[in-house]
Amino acid sequence: MKEIKISTGTVIIKDICTRKLKKEINKALYADVALSTSDDGKTNLDGFSMEALDNANDAALLGMIEKIVIDGNEVPISIEVIDNLSTSDFDKIYAEVNSILNAEIPKN
Repeated sequence: MKEIKISTGTVIIKDICTRKLKKEINKALYADVALSTSDDGKTNLDGFSMEALDNANDAALLGMIEKIVIDGNEVPISIEVIDNLSTSDFDKIYAEVNSILNAEIPKN
């Protein structure tokens, strides 16, 4: 677990992303995406949206945060709590979650 200091307390981030969480993130990200083939034979992905990206980020944050403590009190992990953090606090959490989600696969 990794402890992130924020202006009003701390956030504990899990060390790993489970396969289940990765599937939930992908489901949110690709919810409205459709494959199409252009006249020249290229495959295109249509339907990406900022809403889908936000939903995927929300899924990642909810799945990767273990605990949130604000002003000495543990609060429920929710998008409402996350959305009400300062931008700088959110950016710290988001950067840490992304570093775990995008970690390179270990080589044997």
